[in-house]
This record gives sequence, C-alpha cells and structure tokens, in this order.
Amino acid sequence: MGMATITISIGMVMATTVEILLTGAVLPERERVAGAGQRRKPGTHHRHRRPGDLGLKVASAVCRLSCLGLAILAAAVPSHATAVNLDFSFSPALSQNEPIPQSYGDIPGQIDLVYSSVSAPGSSTPCFDPQLRFWDVEYSNLLDVAYACNGGTGQIKLLPLPGYQVTLQGFDLGAWPRVDRSSQVTVFAADLSTVVVLDPPPLTISGTLAKQYSFAGPQFTRLDGFAIQYGPDGFNVGIDNLRFVVSPVPAPLPLLGVAGLFAGSRNLRRRVKAVQSIKAGGT
Repeated sequence: MGMATITISIGMVMATTVEILLTGAVLPERERVAGAGQRRKPGTHHRHRRPGDLGLKVASAVCRLSCLGLAILAAAVPSHATAVNLDFSFSPALSQNEPIPQSYGDIPGQIDLVYSSVSAPGSSTPCFDPQLRFWDVEYSNLLDVAYACNGGTGQIKLLPLPGYQVTLQGFDLGAWPRVDRSSQVTVFAADLSTVVVLDPPPLTISGTLAKQYSFAGPQFTRLDGFAIQYGPDGFNVGIDNLRFVVSPVPAPLPLLGVAGLFAGSRNLRRRVKAVQSIKAGGT
C-alpha cells in the first residue's frame, strides 16, 4: 500500500467519524436514553443541551487531531535526496587533456549532466573542441578541474529527469597556471532562457586562491535544471567541486489527506440541520 493510499484511507476514516459526531446520531441519543426514568432532585433545574452540541465539540477535536496526524505522516515520508560533489577525480585517473566522460555525475533515472565547450559570449566563432577536458594541477590551488577549448566558454548542464528536481549549491573556479585571469560566470535555466546568476567582467579569478561560489534560496531549485557557463577564457579558467542535490519532486500528501478527510461530506451541514430539527421536534 502506497503512502498516498494510506493517507487517503486515514482521511476517509476521519471523515466517517466526523460525520457521525456532527450529526449527533450517537452521543446525544445515548445521553437521552441513559437519563430516561431518572427523577430530578427538588430544586434542581434540567439543563437543555441542543442535539449534536457534544458531537460538534468532539468532532472539532477529531478534525484537529486528524490534520496533525496527516502533517506528521507527510513529514515522515523519506525524501531520498542525494547530495553530490563532483571534484573531477577519477579512478582510474584520467590522463591530461582527456575528455570529461559524459556519464560523470549522472544518477540513472534522476539526473543527466552534459559537458561542453561553447563559443564565448558575443562571439560567432564556433569552439573547435566541443568537449570539456581534464587537467590536474596549477589551476590556482585546485586539484583536478574541467577546462574548455582555447578561446571558448565552459558549459555544464544539470538536467533532472521527470519526477526529480535539482538544487545548485555552488562550485569553484581556478586560474592557470597560477596566474590571475579575467572571466565571466553565468548560471542559466537549462534552456538558457533565464539568467539565475550573472557575475560579469571585470571578474578576476585569482591564480593563488580559487574563487568559491555558494548559492542558497528557492531560485536555485529547479525542475528543468541549470546551465553553468564560465569564460570567455574557459581554457585558462577551470571548474571544480560542483555541488548539487537531487531530490524527488515533493508529493502533495497533506492535500490528499484533507481530500480524504472531507470526502462524502458535501451535504454534511444539511444533514446536521435535519437531524437537529427532528430531535428538537421529538423532545
């Protein structure tokens, strides 16, 4: 039985309980039968309770408890989020200038990564080498990086598969060969239609200490993914420690539970009035 089915089932049980209590079909009638044949003591006054009052109070408490239970149930569903840090260290190790494998960082059924070299912003000259390649040292203080073609821009796309989303947490950039370099960093939506982050020139990547990017906020979680571009000198600027989290798209379990809770209660208030009217006429 799936979690959504369990949630709806709980909601249906709660709906039945609420309907019985709200109509006053059980508790007020039992109360009246229990009091039959008993004589009031002299000087005491009989307190008249409207039929269904006790049921309404108990039903209110049941509603609150059921909503709390549904919230706890939804919170208990495991998220199965996967945190990833791509440091471009391979086993067995890649050779210098070897292409970054397109399968690197992929999680089957959850996310695909695409590595490429593209033309520098504003340039009509195509990049002669469409791949990102591996280098081990001398990009600032980083170890093992991915760099682009000479004169081109490095690009990495993070593409979540259906049912999943990706949260971009950050990455590092270093300059080769430990010399300061000018660059530009742009983070797009995966289709390049929306700019999420722009760090434009004059941006200097230190040859001594790598520049670290860290991101937080709802704009860094997307269903369609991201495209990270660094350049225009993506040959002398390399990327490392690409950090992201892949997680299932949250299911609206609380809404399912509430739907189950109120299922079959469309005419509930009309039934309450009808039952109260019948009981009031019989007293």
